[in-house]
Amino acid sequence: MNKLQKGFTLIELIISITLLSLITIITTSILQNSIIQRNLYIENSDNLENYNSFFGIFRDDFRLIQNVDMLNVDGASSFKTLILNDDEKQLSFITKSFSNTDLELRNVRVLYFIENGQLYRRQYKSINPADFNDYLDTLVLKEVTDIQLKAHNKQRWLNIWPYDEVSKRRLPHAVSLIISQRQKDVFEIILATDNDNVF
Repeated sequence: MNKLQKGFTLIELIISITLLSLITIITTSILQNSIIQRNLYIENSDNLENYNSFFGIFRDDFRLIQNVDMLNVDGASSFKTLILNDDEKQLSFITKSFSNTDLELRNVRVLYFIENGQLYRRQYKSINPADFNDYLDTLVLKEVTDIQLKAHNKQRWLNIWPYDEVSKRRLPHAVSLIISQRQKDVFEIILATDNDNVF
């Protein structure tokens, strides 16, 4: 009588190893995808938080925008209530902001500009500073690859403001910012002004 041999045959062992390998590969793939999705979620959450923070600052500036003539370096009237230049990627206007010394809203001049791929908000100490080197810069958005600025005059979008003698004493009907980040994320902000004439 032949006794039954106990243990695995070579074919059974190969099949078992193959099945274990497949299970390991599938599990590893699922785990890697979970980690990638989690990292993307965290990155998108951070980006959304940054967008919301920037939008809140910009919206507040525009909600309190003042139709006030900005003086030039010599203290003479520049006959400009808002300066928008898409070529130089700069936007400047007068708004109300809280002073550092008290909680009273005061008129201040602000300038939005790009430097080294970062979008900054510059706040001068007064609306017509005697020293244009006296300001406070705040980083409002990182990794900005491009920005497009446009102003609307109730008829069409323009990439410069003021564009004629009449527009020097008026605010545009609305301003549009199209911001590109990391050459892939693009969003647009359009904010309307509700002041027409210089005070």
